[in-house]
Amino acid sequence: MSEINTYNKITTLIEELNGKPDRETMFRLKTLLAYAYVVQQPEDLVNGAICGTEALHLLEDIKAPNPEYVGTLYLTMGIISQYNLSYKVAYNYIHNAIQVLGPLEDSESQVLLATAWNVKGIILKQKGDISDALKAYQKAEHIYKKQNRPGKVAAILNNKGVTLEIENRAYEALKCYAEALEYADRAKDLKTQVSLKVNIAALLVKVNKVGAAQRYLGECLDMLPENDHFRLALIYRAYASAYWTENKFHKAIFHINKALEYAQKSGIIHAILVCQEYALGIYVDGKLYQQGMVYAHEILLSSRQVNVPVMTLGRVYTYIAQCILEDETYPQYFKQYDTISRFIDQPKEIFDNILVFIDKMERIDLVRLGIECVAKYYEKVGNYKEAMKHYKSLANDFTEEYKNSKEQMLFRFYEEIEKDKNQEALNHQIQLLEQQQEISKQLKTFAHSVSHDLKSPLRTINGYSQLVLKRAKGKLDDNSIADLKTIIDTTSNMADLITNLLQLSKGDAGKVTTEMVNLNKVLYTIMQNLSVALMECSGLIKYTELPKIRGIKSFMVQLFQNLISNALKYRKKEEPPIIEVTYEDHQEHYHFCIKDNGIGIAADKIDLIFKPYTQLNEETEGSGIGLATCSKIVQLIGGEIWVKSVEGEGSEFWFSIRKDDH
Repeated sequence: MSEINTYNKITTLIEELNGKPDRETMFRLKTLLAYAYVVQQPEDLVNGAICGTEALHLLEDIKAPNPEYVGTLYLTMGIISQYNLSYKVAYNYIHNAIQVLGPLEDSESQVLLATAWNVKGIILKQKGDISDALKAYQKAEHIYKKQNRPGKVAAILNNKGVTLEIENRAYEALKCYAEALEYADRAKDLKTQVSLKVNIAALLVKVNKVGAAQRYLGECLDMLPENDHFRLALIYRAYASAYWTENKFHKAIFHINKALEYAQKSGIIHAILVCQEYALGIYVDGKLYQQGMVYAHEILLSSRQVNVPVMTLGRVYTYIAQCILEDETYPQYFKQYDTISRFIDQPKEIFDNILVFIDKMERIDLVRLGIECVAKYYEKVGNYKEAMKHYKSLANDFTEEYKNSKEQMLFRFYEEIEKDKNQEALNHQIQLLEQQQEISKQLKTFAHSVSHDLKSPLRTINGYSQLVLKRAKGKLDDNSIADLKTIIDTTSNMADLITNLLQLSKGDAGKVTTEMVNLNKVLYTIMQNLSVALMECSGLIKYTELPKIRGIKSFMVQLFQNLISNALKYRKKEEPPIIEVTYEDHQEHYHFCIKDNGIGIAADKIDLIFKPYTQLNEETEGSGIGLATCSKIVQLIGGEIWVKSVEGEGSEFWFSIRKDDH
């Protein structure tokens, strides 16, 4: 039923009512309204469900209802139930729709029938019945082609491609996408074109053609309106996946947060769950385990209310298992969530769950990771017989021949679809800026806080840490080795900071090399540095993608870390701290903001906070020079720093950094 036909029928029915509420006419009107909400405004499922439920009540007392409208109503309620992950209810509605619409021969009823077969395929796919799902899609495709609906054919071929990927039939999936693009272009179906390009981009990421994938995603962003929240969520999720593949976790985190934002706006539960699952994987793979478990908890919490796909649950359990194996501190934050706290005392349960769900996980890399986790667990608890069984499974099932043949098939298709693409532009060389001599003058008032003596204990800590690392090789576990490396890296960074400060204070500005600093990487470093503090207070750092600036990296780490540490320090006791890092683009400067939900600052004390050795709260530990250091660093780079705060509500620390115009 087309948008125009639906509108015309609604208008006609309203005219027929004309103040006389005929029961069957009301039934038809409510059915069409429900269908219009679901098909034309899928983000307004609540109103669709209300109209559909009212239509069902009206249907009970109608003796001979029009079968086309009955079939439309069952189809509509099936789509709503499928969006809400109520698969059993959805399946029953769709089954009834097919029974009612099947005998009808008019064109509109046949198109509705094909839509019902399509939804049935989606439901079967989510239940893991891949073979039956493909058969349902085939029936829908046949009807759509017979009715000459190229846009609908494109959508079906897209669904077939996604389903074929689950069985690792990647080359067949890409052939489906290619054929679907031809139909979508013929129909000028923008939404299906976007969905197809997102799916092709996802497959290109799998063969490390990230640049090509990002070009497809860029085209998608240019095509979509800002209010198409569902598809924008798909695009940003694909971007996150691309950066995740390259281990660029700071960018992956930014893009998956954008995807989650749009998914929440769409109100589509399935979209939200998929984005939460990707966020979980990115955080765990990036060793930010506590942040990842927030999303594991959210997904498992949803599983108590809706039917979360078994494939999703399998992946969630795999990431939880990875966290248990790699982070010995996991009990400290697992206990915060009732969905995973039981695994503290019963870790074996999570590994048993993986084996139950392993056959339902469509991604080969996650199947492999799941089996690997189970093998490592049994090795850790001393059950070497079980461990060897699973290691042997890895050796038998994941051969290089299989991997190579799959990659070669994907690469062949990539070469075909990329042959007309332009090569990516070469990166421009960044010219170094000359140091301003005023830096050394501005730093003189700050020089008393650093000296050569500060570097001596740092050298001692660094040296002994390296010595322990060398002597204990093969004796320490991976976590202990990682901790030692963190100590070595942190002391080295601190020594670099002191060296830079001393050189600047002596007027040796020429010896300090500026560089283009990626502030997103700076924030990722800080999140790792403060991981323990964040874990202890259940803190969360949110940030938008930040620009690159020319500066001194160690200064930027110190500046942002001091402000974020300050927000953690002055938090409210009754709620976890949430810290947001954003920026504004002005003509000559970037204005950065660190916003918190902490205790805030009294109005009469705001003018004191940037003075050295000032402590505004006697109950809080600190030297009183953290914000003074921030103030001096900002002055050195030609900017300003200021604060907005309401006592009891939180603070916003703002500072400006001059843009690099060269």
